[in-house]
Amino acid sequence: MNPKPTREAAIAAVPPEFASRGHASGVPDRLVELFRDLILRGEWKPGAAIVETAVAKSMGFSQPTVREALKHLEAEGLILRRPFRSCEVTQLSREEVDQIFRLRIEWETFAAELAVENRGNWSVQDLKDAAERLVKAARNRDAEAFYRYDLAFHKTFWACTGNAFLAKALMQITVPLFAFWTLRHLRESEVNLIEQAEAHERMAEAMATADKRRARSVTRQAMKKFWMAGARVSQ
Repeated sequence: MNPKPTREAAIAAVPPEFASRGHASGVPDRLVELFRDLILRGEWKPGAAIVETAVAKSMGFSQPTVREALKHLEAEGLILRRPFRSCEVTQLSREEVDQIFRLRIEWETFAAELAVENRGNWSVQDLKDAAERLVKAARNRDAEAFYRYDLAFHKTFWACTGNAFLAKALMQITVPLFAFWTLRHLRESEVNLIEQAEAHERMAEAMATADKRRARSVTRQAMKKFWMAGARVSQ
């Protein structure tokens, strides 16, 4: 069994150079941007609990304002709210990553089949454009952009199914995974971004056909590769 990830020290304040910048704006949207920057730059590390009252006091904002900003980041997958615990910067154990991918393989393979069935109700070009943006981010080795375009590709893909319930279920399990993968990848260089982006291109091409069997096969193969990459960064 893989050891549980170590917990980082709780976050009770914002570094002075960030705090002054955030307070000057006085706008909740700017707080979202500020907190996102702290996470993506590694100032707030994966697994660290966020003490809302202390952070609010250190910045001169009300606790509800800070909580609202954190809710936005929770929707982006950068923050998790654990049962009976405060919110924390997203961190997933190897077991949690494996559990998510076991679902993703089945659900996204099924999604590929539904997308082919629903072929007349979505634009092939939209899916190909999403894949092209992902490839560009990969070639630039821009992990943050890759995260955004990766999620955008899958949201476009899920919408192609015409099944809002499946799209919602996939969104719920996938967003934290993408966020955690990005946070870890910002410190790693082993993951081949171009290889992953090209796998998305193959998925788009397969779903553009009327061949459900091919779409399912290509998507399942891609999911297995993504699982291997996800497992590696969760060690």
